Amino acid sequence: RAFDGGDAGRNLTCARDPAEALDVYKRLRPPPGRAYAAEGCLPAPPRPARKTRSCLSRVVFAGDSVFRHATAFLACELGTKVRYAALRGALPANETAHAARLLAAADKKATLVVNFAGLWQVAYGDVEAYGPAVRRLLRVARRSFRRVVVASTTAVYPAHLFGRAACPRSDSVLPGLAPGVARAKRAMTEYRVEALNKAAADAARSERVPVAD
Repeated sequence: RAFDGGDAGRNLTCARDPAEALDVYKRLRPPPGRAYAAEGCLPAPPRPARKTRSCLSRVVFAGDSVFRHATAFLACELGTKVRYAALRGALPANETAHAARLLAAADKKATLVVNFAGLWQVAYGDVEAYGPAVRRLLRVARRSFRRVVVASTTAVYPAHLFGRAACPRSDSVLPGLAPGVARAKRAMTEYRVEALNKAAADAARSERVPVAD
């Protein structure tokens, strides 16, 4: 069954028949496209690379591999250094490590764009524990940066990524994907992402921090 925001270790039912298991994940439909449509918004005006580089010099990104890849892309395309602080591991177990990395990257003149390892939390953590930990980390971030923006966690579609390998079987839908890897991420469903984003948004709102989806 799809996880509804509870702990990653609960409420998991694996089908014995591979076809049935795959069908379960195929039913985890992505949200309607209109949920992410920029309704009534005009395209952003083009910005010369020089101005973009100048803007990025005043931004610090912090998050998991999604931000690591994004910052590497920006650095490559713009030919400039983009600051990035790695946040890995679920909360609250890794809260101290997250805080230490934020403090190490502190810049009172910069804007911090942060995602508190949302995909780690979706895969391995407890959604209910995420909000309070995010709230505490935002207090650290607000003391360390000029401005803070929370970036929501990206959508995931397990049916497309892991299929029946998400249940403890020896086979895998994707060539080269170790069954252990797929099993470890069996909780990574879009339903948990949405619950996690709501928890993060509530925490950000309580700390008067904007959220970028």
